[in-house]
Amino acid sequence: MRSIRILNKIGWIILLGMSLASCRVNGGEDPMEIVNPNIGNENVIDLQGIIRVIQDSLNGQDIVVVGSQEINFVSSFLNPSKESFVALQDEYPAVMQGADGTKYDFFGVGLEGPQQGSRLSHTNGLMGFWMTFGAFYPGLEIYGGDPPDPAAKIEVSTNSEWLIPSTRVFDGGPGKDGIPSLENLVFRLADRVDFMAPEDLVIGFRVGDDIRAYPHKILDWHEIVNDDVDDQVFTSITYCPLTGTASAWNREIGGKVTTFGVSGLLYNTNLMPYDRETDSYWSQMRFDCVNGSSIGQEIEVQMIVETSWNTWLNLYPNSIVLTPETGFNRNYQQYPYGDYRTNDNNIIFPLEYDDQRLPRKERVHAVILDGVAKAYPLPIFN
Repeated sequence: MRSIRILNKIGWIILLGMSLASCRVNGGEDPMEIVNPNIGNENVIDLQGIIRVIQDSLNGQDIVVVGSQEINFVSSFLNPSKESFVALQDEYPAVMQGADGTKYDFFGVGLEGPQQGSRLSHTNGLMGFWMTFGAFYPGLEIYGGDPPDPAAKIEVSTNSEWLIPSTRVFDGGPGKDGIPSLENLVFRLADRVDFMAPEDLVIGFRVGDDIRAYPHKILDWHEIVNDDVDDQVFTSITYCPLTGTASAWNREIGGKVTTFGVSGLLYNTNLMPYDRETDSYWSQMRFDCVNGSSIGQEIEVQMIVETSWNTWLNLYPNSIVLTPETGFNRNYQQYPYGDYRTNDNNIIFPLEYDDQRLPRKERVHAVILDGVAKAYPLPIFN
């Protein structure tokens, strides 16, 4: 049995209204629509910004973190051989080079050199609002930042049916599947997309030569996208607009392929997906099942990169992009949560620990290895 608390907040009337007003429309026969691949580069604009590489360690493991505030991305990779990497400037889509001369893009794919075609092992790195990482991993280190409060801690679960405190799990309002996940997907080639502004954020995903992007402005309304790549890679892009965090999960669990839906529940104001195979509840930020028959099972995390549309279009004009042709009636040009992204005082649901070392809504990249996290604020990459 689920044990949760309902928190009444005016702001969540918006979400309930979204659920009641949703209208399913004909999405067409073909879930994948790709236009003429013979594209030009008339929409690609020059990128300008300094890329920085940080060689670091976390929880006994060596890592490399590469990013740029101006170009608006941060990626992180395991570095078990302690290889020396350097930043590449103006050689896009390559952003860094290894000691052997291999040039890598921000997915860690070798573009040229001895390791061409290989891929660096990624960390469980996430972009998101600072408040999120402070709440889930109290006392985490900030690269170049102030030390943590030694008294920082979170409540421990006393309910055997939950791995997290059930009294801190809140019902968001719309109910289960009240925010509909997406499965019948329509894509366009990036260079033919006309609904994105340069500063809009996208979630980028790459498997081999299959490169695709999922716009925030669509994820804000749906939170989960269940996608297939080449009938071999099954992924769910999970995105929480209240914490600004996105992650890609392997939908093949225990030999069975499932889909994820939006449960309507939140912990530390963060999305809790449920899987439709077992009806178990998962934590996006913990990467594990916290309630149900799969409790304790960890999810396999696949690599994503969050960046702005102008960066994505410049680096990957031949990629495909999820379109607003979702089959649902939503205004994808309107952000549904008012000033939430920029107002530090607009917190709809409580945080177990409110770390004040950085502004709550500052975007940071956090590397998480075996339950230990370290934050890299975007401004350090300049």
